[in-house]
Amino acid sequence: MLISFSVENFRSIKNKQTIDFEASSKYSSSFEKKFQHNIFKTNNAQIPYLVNTIAVYGANASGKSNLIKAFYDCGSMVLYKKNRGDQISTDPFLLNSKTKELPTSYSIDFIAKNQVRYIYSFSFDNNRIHHEKLEYFENKTNSSAKLIYEITFKKGRYIFSDNLNDKLGEQTRNIFKNTENNLLLHLLVNVNTDNYVDPDNIIPVYDWFKFNLEVMFSHDQFSMNSLLLLHKNKAIKKSVLDLVKKFDLSIIDIEIEEYVDEKFLKFIETASDIPEAIKNKYKSSKPMMLRPKFIHKYQNKKIEFKESQISSGTENLIYLLPQVFIALAEGGVIIFDEIDRSLHPDILLEVVKIFQNPEFNKTNAQILFTVHNDILLEKSYELFRRDQVWFASKDDNDQSTQIYSLTDFTNVRNEHNIALRYRDHEYGARPFIGDYS
Repeated sequence: MLISFSVENFRSIKNKQTIDFEASSKYSSSFEKKFQHNIFKTNNAQIPYLVNTIAVYGANASGKSNLIKAFYDCGSMVLYKKNRGDQISTDPFLLNSKTKELPTSYSIDFIAKNQVRYIYSFSFDNNRIHHEKLEYFENKTNSSAKLIYEITFKKGRYIFSDNLNDKLGEQTRNIFKNTENNLLLHLLVNVNTDNYVDPDNIIPVYDWFKFNLEVMFSHDQFSMNSLLLLHKNKAIKKSVLDLVKKFDLSIIDIEIEEYVDEKFLKFIETASDIPEAIKNKYKSSKPMMLRPKFIHKYQNKKIEFKESQISSGTENLIYLLPQVFIALAEGGVIIFDEIDRSLHPDILLEVVKIFQNPEFNKTNAQILFTVHNDILLEKSYELFRRDQVWFASKDDNDQSTQIYSLTDFTNVRNEHNIALRYRDHEYGARPFIGDYS
C-alpha cells in the first residue's frame, strides 16, 4: 500500500514535490460519505485510511510524465544492479546552475505485505549514492520512525549508522564501497554477503518494489507480460474477457499463439557485433514468442483477427487490463502515464471505477495515473473525493513543476462542478492558448 512519494531535483521537478494517498480526515461530511468505496482501512494506527485512486491533471510539458518517470527510476534503482564503474543515469533540473550539480532525491512511504510501515529514501548523482536511509514504524498511534540503517557519503568517505556498523560485516562493507553506484538494499538481497542486516525488514521492503509496484508509460509497454498473463492465468483471462464483452467490443475470445521468431533468429545469426556465445545461446534455445489472435463473432461464425487488424484503442485496452487485474489480485500499485490515450471516455470511467468497486478490489489495490480527459471530474459522475484529484503545473518564475491537490484550494464547495472550474483555469494546470500572430 502506497502512502506517499516524494521527488526532488529530477527533470522539471526542482524543489521537493510530494503526492499523497493518505485520506484526508477533514472530509467526513454526508457528501463525502458517498465516496466510502474510494478509501480503505489499512489496519495501521498512524495512517488509518488511504485512497485507492489518484488522478493527476496538467497541461502538456507540465511535468506529469516526469512524476511517473521518477516512480519508475526509483523502483529500477532498487531492483537492478549497476556494473562496477557504470555511471548512474541522472537527469537533474537544468534551469538552475546549482541544481545541475546537486543529487536527485527520492522518498517513498508505504506499507509492505508484512503490514509494517516503512520510509525508504535515497539521493544520488552520476557517480554514487550520496545518502540511503531505511526506517520503519511500530503500529502505534504516536510511534516515531525507527532506524534500520543509514549511509551517508561525506568528505570523501561513507559513514555508516551505528546499528549498521554493528551488523555489517567487512565483506559487505567492502562490496558497498566498491560498488558505490548501487543501493545497499539491492546488494543485501542479491549479493552473497557475509551477513544480513535485519532480514525481517529488508526482504519485505525489496519484495514490495519487486512485486507490488508497477509503472507503465503506455498501454503496450508490458504487452508481452500481458500476453503471458492471458496465456497462463485463466482467472485473469476470464476477467479481461468479461470486461471486454461488457464494453461491447465484439471480441468473444483471445487466443495466444506461441511461435519462434525466425526473422529475429536470422538477425542474431548474421549480426557482426553480437558475440558467438550469445548467438549459440539463441540458436540452441530458440526462445518462444507470443502473439494474440482476437476471435470475433459475426453471423454465428467465429472470425480471427490479427493484432494489426484491431483498433489501437482496443489493443491498448487488451494490454492494460491484465496489468489491472493482476494488481487487483495481488494488492499492487499501478502508476500509469496518460491512461486515457486512445480510450473512449466511457471505457476510461469503467476502468477507474474497478478500483473503487469492493467486489473487484478486494485486496486494496491502488492506481495513480496522469490524464487529460476531464470527464472524470464531472459532478454528475461523482467519481472522486477532493483528495484524489491532483494537478501538475509549471511555476511562472523558474518553470519548475509544482504538484498540488484539490484540497489545497479553500474555496471548493460540494455543489461545484470541478470539471467546469478546471476548464475555467481556476485550479491552474491547463494550457493558455494564445492568439496566432
